[in-house]
Amino acid sequence: MPGIGKIENLRQWQPGQSGNPGGRPKRKAITEELMNHADRPVTAEVAKQLGLPEEMIGWTYAQATSEMVWRRAMQGDPAAVDKIADRLEGKAQQSVELTGADGGPIQLVRKYERLSDEQIAQMVSIAECLQLEEAPATAETGAVVDAVATVVSEGSVEPGDTLSAT
Repeated sequence: MPGIGKIENLRQWQPGQSGNPGGRPKRKAITEELMNHADRPVTAEVAKQLGLPEEMIGWTYAQATSEMVWRRAMQGDPAAVDKIADRLEGKAQQSVELTGADGGPIQLVRKYERLSDEQIAQMVSIAECLQLEEAPATAETGAVVDAVATVVSEGSVEPGDTLSAT
């Protein structure tokens, strides 16, 4: 029958082999358009519309733009100065200092430290029901422990509740 393949023609990829070795093509439409404009010559019409000096007619857009940024910077425009500095020297690094209360060290508090002894006992009971004490430390186990802590801290489980693993 047309349109129906044969099972013997199906092949699985070998380990380490990609079905799309080149990956999805990276397309940057705006960058491509800007690059196209950068190499275009400034026409007399464009120079007149933008108020550019006649000397820039025939320059590329990139050359004219660069010249205009330099002129603005030399006239004291701080934004133009920043743009030039960022291009030539790279953006300045910023440092951030983090401190705790009153400028002291940051106190790390795990959410489990805020639980009462009774709530911790409930968590142990739930963990035993779910056999978490034997489970390897994985992201999934951590998520279950977090969920149990949330249930206990919100009071959804009361002392004496019967819990069973499903």
